[in-house]
Amino acid sequence: MSNYPTISVLMTAYNREKYIQEAIESVLASSYKDFELVIVDDCSSDKTVEIAKRYEAKDIRVKVFVNEKNLGDYPNRNKAASYGRGKYLKYLDSDDVMRKDCLEKMVSQMELYPECAFGISSRSLNHSIIHTPENSYRVHFFERGILDISPSGSIIRSDVFKKENGFWNLRCVSDFEFWLRLAQKYTVLELQKDLIYWREHEGQEIKLGRIEYLEYNMNIISEKLKESSLNAVEKEAILKKRIAMILKVKNG
Repeated sequence: MSNYPTISVLMTAYNREKYIQEAIESVLASSYKDFELVIVDDCSSDKTVEIAKRYEAKDIRVKVFVNEKNLGDYPNRNKAASYGRGKYLKYLDSDDVMRKDCLEKMVSQMELYPECAFGISSRSLNHSIIHTPENSYRVHFFERGILDISPSGSIIRSDVFKKENGFWNLRCVSDFEFWLRLAQKYTVLELQKDLIYWREHEGQEIKLGRIEYLEYNMNIISEKLKESSLNAVEKEAILKKRIAMILKVKNG
């Protein structure tokens, strides 16, 4: 191994004492060994940091950082990325777990297709497939929602993340905005499904920030469609479908 790992696993945390141990152990159990695990705590008031530091003391690949002040979700994700030294960045939320071969699968496929800026775990495929900027929006909006994925389901080239200045600070939707932004400019690698296991619980950010999600989601889609290569009919169909979905959610 070189002084720099091939992949930096980035784990941001805020009051995740119930889940972070399992998340960390899923990374350390990886069949792929050339990684670092960067954990950035956002001023937790529970035992999250204490648990994380136990693993830092036992494994030199684990590095724990504690913010001086609470940054919030996406600024903390950007902070974590600033510590990462790997060629690739791989988020794993502190309440999720990864499959043992997740890093191995993701890295090998990104190495096989170096033209891809980022990879995202599929919702339905058992194999990998490439999407160009010309077709990724069509696949997403008219087929299977490939870009509607949380950071845990992604792997990103570090140079691209830095060039594009990472995530915006919009609650719950900045990951979706980032994927849309990247997909307009770069080739996307859709990876096989089930590499990550997402935990559902009441403390999830998407549930706590549901109102903000509805407010921002439509605006982001509208702006990105203006910049896309889709034709007018396609854009109108997407907006109508999205408006209908939002109204349905709001009305219960």
